[in-house]
Amino acid sequence: MKINNRILKNFQEAGKDLFQSHLITSHSGNLSLKKEEYLIITRKRIMLSHITERDLVEVKINGYDINENNASTELETHRSIYRKTGAKAIIHAHPPVTVSISFLVEKIIPTDKEGSCLLKKVIVLPENGKESIPEILKKNKIVVMKGHGSFAIGNSLEEALNWTTSLEASTRIIFYRLVAESFNNL
Repeated sequence: MKINNRILKNFQEAGKDLFQSHLITSHSGNLSLKKEEYLIITRKRIMLSHITERDLVEVKINGYDINENNASTELETHRSIYRKTGAKAIIHAHPPVTVSISFLVEKIIPTDKEGSCLLKKVIVLPENGKESIPEILKKNKIVVMKGHGSFAIGNSLEEALNWTTSLEASTRIIFYRLVAESFNNL
C-alpha cells in the first residue's frame, strides 16, 4: 500500500505531538483516518513518535481484510466508530491525569474557562463499556474509558488531537486545583 506524503505527515505530526505532550508512552495509543470504505490505522506495537509508511495499515471498514492482523489491537473499536459516526479521524491516547481521574468519576466537568467552553462535560465509561463508545461519540467529540484512556474523533487528526490535549489540560487543572485546595486545609 502506498500512502501519500500528506497523509503520512499528518500521522507523523499527531504521533509526535501525542508523545511529546506525554499523552502516550513510547509504544501505546493509535491513530486512524477514514478513506472512503477503508481506514488507515497504525500498526500494533509501534512508536507513534516515529511513524514511517510501513507503520500504517489500510483495512476495510466492513468485513474481513487480510491486513487487519497487523493493525492496532483497537481496530474493531475504530471500525465501529467509523460505521456509527461521521468521524473522519480517530485518536486513542492514554493521558495520565485523565486516566487517574477516570477512576473517581463518571463524567469529567472542566472547571477552567477554555475546557468549560470547549468540552463542557466528558463521559467516563466503565471498564466494560467499550461498546458504548460510538454512541457517546455521536454527540460528543471525546470519551474516556475508565482506567484506560480517551477516544477522540474529528474531521482530521489535528482536530482529534485538539480534543485530546484539551481534555488532559482541563483534568490537570482539576488535579492542581484539588492539590492547591488541600494546602488551604493544612
